[in-house]
Amino acid sequence: MLTNIGKNSVQQIAWSALHTRKWRNLTRLQKKWILEKAHRLYRKFVTENHWIPHRSERRALIEALYRQINDRGIMIYKGEVFRVVDHRMRKWNRRYLEKEMEKARQVVQNGNETAE
Repeated sequence: MLTNIGKNSVQQIAWSALHTRKWRNLTRLQKKWILEKAHRLYRKFVTENHWIPHRSERRALIEALYRQINDRGIMIYKGEVFRVVDHRMRKWNRRYLEKEMEKARQVVQNGNETAE
């Protein structure tokens, strides 16, 4: 049956089989490593720039992360990494903004108490 398939076709099938890994097919350790790297990149960006990354900045961070994933030898689609990590970064942004709002509320409350 496989005699009708050319050599290039077999190579393409083998290549696509290696690159079809989805997030759910990664091991727990691979997922953990990717998310820890993403969080480190996120924290580094926030501490250096003093603002949360917006869409284009998140894309740049994810591109840097994807290069590290490829260097590590983890085969996964870029779209899968983007989907998962972008969602997490937006979640981290919301948490960061909530913390900043709480700090601002505390400052306002302390200012009102001292004025009275």
